[in-house]
Amino acid sequence: MVQVTDEFLASVEKQKTQFGPLLIRNVTVNGHRTSIRLEASMWKGLMEISTREGITVNDICSWVANQKAEGSSLTGAIRAFAMDYFRTAATEEGYARARHIIGTILRAEKTGNPAPPNTDKPWEGKSFAS
Repeated sequence: MVQVTDEFLASVEKQKTQFGPLLIRNVTVNGHRTSIRLEASMWKGLMEISTREGITVNDICSWVANQKAEGSSLTGAIRAFAMDYFRTAATEEGYARARHIIGTILRAEKTGNPAPPNTDKPWEGKSFAS
């Protein structure tokens, strides 16, 4: 799992000044390597989500790719996902519901163990279209 380090944040700031507001990062989505262009704040947000959920950014991008509407852009779906994640977490009730939900689901899918039956899935059935 990638950790948010001072070195990573410094590289984000360096690229931001060198290449403009969008940063290009390579990720693996469902086993396929691809490049995604997102704002520095979006990359930082994805890193925070991955740390909180105990999963990788690649896991998040793969999950979003599988949930997004057909024909919609992956970058737009990732932005919508991150915004929805933090908006849900911004309320007291939402914070309690948002913590560790996606990580629990993805770890359960990877290991073949079902998620606990009382796991609230706030994003289930949502389309993260751009």
